[in-house]
Amino acid sequence: YMSASGMSDELQRELRAVHAPESSPAQRLEATRTLERFKQGAGSRVVELYALACDAGQDDLVRHFALHTLVELARDDSQRGIGVREQLKGLSLRLIEEMSTRADTKVFARSLSVRLVVELCLREWPQRWPDLFTYLWRMGAENARAATLVLTCMTTLADDVREYAADALPEVRRAELSKGLEAICAEAAAFAQRGAVQALGALSGGDTAGVAQEVVRPAADLLRASAKMLVAMCDPLQASACLELELDAMCGALLAVPTPIACAPSEAGGESEDVRACACDLLLALCTRKAARAAIEHADVLVTRCWDATSGALACQAVAA
Repeated sequence: YMSASGMSDELQRELRAVHAPESSPAQRLEATRTLERFKQGAGSRVVELYALACDAGQDDLVRHFALHTLVELARDDSQRGIGVREQLKGLSLRLIEEMSTRADTKVFARSLSVRLVVELCLREWPQRWPDLFTYLWRMGAENARAATLVLTCMTTLADDVREYAADALPEVRRAELSKGLEAICAEAAAFAQRGAVQALGALSGGDTAGVAQEVVRPAADLLRASAKMLVAMCDPLQASACLELELDAMCGALLAVPTPIACAPSEAGGESEDVRACACDLLLALCTRKAARAAIEHADVLVTRCWDATSGALACQAVAA
């Protein structure tokens, strides 16, 4: 048995040997082999890897390796006995929850934490993880950062189900996941809409001069995440549900967000998309979504309301500029 501290020291030594320019080819090869051997036994080190992944003060190389190893473990059916699977599912949610409590979480840590949940979801949900989204909706109600992470999980899952190659996601499994997503799409859309409304409320000061940066960045991230999730889930969502949630009005409100807020950098760093561009993507998705014959009337009303929302937003100075 090795503690997380001891594991960190060993991993840091081997990772630095791999990445250091002064390492000889022989040293780099030996360090790579040691790391591969470590990965082979990762199933017995899940708790320690989780501790390294959660530690914001941990060396970035070690933290990235720990997170990536957990993701690989989730993908590797040969290592996932029942005990390991349940461990990973529980710890993956704790990891997302932990990430939502800190503003300084690195981009790679957030993205790999989301990836871990999604990889497990692709293999376990809904049959062997039925309460996953009940837990995520509850966690996402805690704060803007948590809601953004939950919405990102949802978007990534929906995109993967739609885009994965057949050899990576067999058709039978894709059909199961698609059916599961269709069953929760209305609840997911309502969650995204509530998040956007709350974020817009937090930004009611008008621009970055009137709202503190610690409010602007997570709120802008939440607006982007809400719009992207709705785009990803737009096809299975009924036009009547879109109308009931007033997604057209939400798009209009996002288009009217002042430039300093719309272009505010992401809280985690890295590139961030203009909130108004996300709103345009959502408007396009709403207007071009497929509609069953019985829902044509609702679909026509939705397109008309989207046009009205767009026309109204174009009159705003921020959009015109």
